Amino acid sequence: MEKLLDDNNQLIIISIIVPIYNMEKYIHLCVSSILKQSFKNFELILIDNMSEDNSYNICIEYSKIDKRIVVDKCVNRGVSNARNKGISIAKGEYIIFIDADDTINNDYLKNLYLNIKHNDLVICGINIQDESRNYIRSYSIPRNLKFSMNDKESCEKIELLDSNNILNSIFNKIYKKDLIKSNFDSSYTIGEDLDFNLKYMVECDNISVITNCLYNYYTTEGLSDEKKERYLGQHLTTIDHIFQNNIELYNNSKVKCMSLALKRIYTRNVIQCINEYAFFCDNKEQFKLFCKNVCCNETRMGLLSKVDLSFLYKLEYYIINKKKSSLLFIICIVIKKMKRFI
Repeated sequence: MEKLLDDNNQLIIISIIVPIYNMEKYIHLCVSSILKQSFKNFELILIDNMSEDNSYNICIEYSKIDKRIVVDKCVNRGVSNARNKGISIAKGEYIIFIDADDTINNDYLKNLYLNIKHNDLVICGINIQDESRNYIRSYSIPRNLKFSMNDKESCEKIELLDSNNILNSIFNKIYKKDLIKSNFDSSYTIGEDLDFNLKYMVECDNISVITNCLYNYYTTEGLSDEKKERYLGQHLTTIDHIFQNNIELYNNSKVKCMSLALKRIYTRNVIQCINEYAFFCDNKEQFKLFCKNVCCNETRMGLLSKVDLSFLYKLEYYIINKKKSSLLFIICIVIKKMKRFI
């Protein structure tokens, strides 16, 4: 690969892509954490997604301070379009995605880079922070892990990543640019990260997972009414579409065995989605109709696979397979009340 240099003749090894939309409140923290990295050979690509606040001007000011910062605009709104624009102009051999309201630890780039040299994908742990940037919890695995996608145990390893909540996200990973064969699907408004990862992983041979929690994910409690409505209306349909397409992709790939793992992950996602729908939905008739639709979708029924679940989730799986939508409704309401009580 041709050696690419920035304006200061420094070798660009990693391209960091940060999509930005109305982030003037947070962008300083994010960019500052990136510029403090112990690993220096990177370019920072800030893609403004037609912000209506002062975000773009803030990015321009940063680019005047540090020549490694590249600022561009994406006229097609949506985080997927912004990330795709970033990929198209990236000069680095490796790609990292960061959200504009998050931060990274000082050795984030260093740790990921040292591990990607002999692997195709590296994954680290995640710290979850509240609105005051206080620590809430972490997502990681107990010990460092390396495996080949061709190993017999690769299915088990991928499911381990899923059960520890570090599979879906893109911001805790480093990717090889030449292995990115599919861009982000801009038709998805949720689930686009998981879809991108699954399509990328089919191209991989070796994957490394490190226990270090190097990425700090900022979260706010609860969902706005707008997000809740969108979530309820699209989540299950999106899950169906993503897994149906990727299970077919893996069936026709060099890692056919992974399709079984995807079916089990899909099953967990479906049951989790049903319970989240129950938790957020205040209209019982609407939820009854949702349960009926869950049990009547033949394509979905064909993809569900028995997995190691809690007792109540196993019960839900059994009820879905028996197509007992009324009973499913009752069980979900019970789980909903239990969650609120807890």
